[in-house]
Amino acid sequence: MRSSPRGGHISDYRPRGQEGKGIGSERDSRLDVDNALFLRLNSKSMFVYQRKNTVDSTPPDSVCLFKSMNASEGCLNYIQKLQTDPQLEDKIKDALSVGEKSIMGGKLHVKSITAFIHWLGADNYYHFLAETLPYLISEISRKMTSGQPQPAKTPQHYVALPTSKPHFFIQAVFKSIGLDPSLIIDLQNSKPLLLSCNSLSVIPGVSSHSRHSVSATKSVLSTSRKYIRRFFPSWGYGLAGGEREGLLSFRKVLWISRQGALYRRLKGGPNPLISTIRNKSLQLIPKIRVEVELLKSGKEPDALTFKSTLNKISSADVIGGVHGAGLSNMLFAKPSVKILEVLPLVPGMINYHYWTLSSALGLNYTVFPASVLHRDLIQFEAFGKKLYTVKEFEIPVDPLASEFIRILL
Repeated sequence: MRSSPRGGHISDYRPRGQEGKGIGSERDSRLDVDNALFLRLNSKSMFVYQRKNTVDSTPPDSVCLFKSMNASEGCLNYIQKLQTDPQLEDKIKDALSVGEKSIMGGKLHVKSITAFIHWLGADNYYHFLAETLPYLISEISRKMTSGQPQPAKTPQHYVALPTSKPHFFIQAVFKSIGLDPSLIIDLQNSKPLLLSCNSLSVIPGVSSHSRHSVSATKSVLSTSRKYIRRFFPSWGYGLAGGEREGLLSFRKVLWISRQGALYRRLKGGPNPLISTIRNKSLQLIPKIRVEVELLKSGKEPDALTFKSTLNKISSADVIGGVHGAGLSNMLFAKPSVKILEVLPLVPGMINYHYWTLSSALGLNYTVFPASVLHRDLIQFEAFGKKLYTVKEFEIPVDPLASEFIRILL
């Protein structure tokens, strides 16, 4: 953190080397504040203000600003005014028209807020599941051990996520692991919000786009998996990977389809690959019965489809798919699962999300590079760079099916 005027602090959550460009952040230390004022100005600018318990003329003990992009000036102005105008808090309440119109249902005061900062946000399934949820679960586990109220579980103890709006998939994940979606605050919502709370914690994180690893560490992911498996005690103990129909060994392959997604779809769909895996397994490993199942992806899952996803993921022996958010469901897979990622060789798109996630989870990982024709490439701009993606591409079905068989053995 760096000092701001009048003794406060600014936390600049952007990646190292990008501070002047308004993109991203290295992981900073957490902040814990008692008797706090939380103000969300808009989707890009928020701050936490520590209020004094005693009436005197000295400025507040600390001020923390956390922001995204270049939205610091407005926050700094509010901070300086709060430090000099003791009535400004009431003026802000009137200006923001909170009270009964507040999105928190009229709750101007809550017991605690635990805020998770992520420069890319968690509106994407992968960034939520692999880079935000594990830190929330780790914080819940820590407070459970010490007998403290837990965010998103204990009434009046809220969790502030780096999201812009409610998402069905976040609600589904929360409900499946005993968390309350009504205790979510969307940090990147554009509607102003003012709350006071007894305590507030800010837990910063970074996106894997700023380095070659996921932000969730191996220990945090391990804690998350242990916590999640408490709600699904039968995971990994079904027929998959065991014996079935007398002495016939049984294995389950799950292919995560992207046919409902906008990009990185297979030309011709997944059926030719599924048929080839089945045929090759009968020819090459007749003593092992191989079941190939399809998991349709590409749409935001609701509670029903997410439960179906969990059942399929948790019973699979091999999970394969084209690079995409569906592969982050490996968080719910059994420890012995093997991952096969088809990675389109698109210039500038290659990253290490699922390799590092597999490694951090201790899972066996294989990558299958797939060439992409130049005529299929689509160019776009992001983060100040020219990047490429592809809507559809062809895969060599026979070699890919052979790779699945090799992994099964």
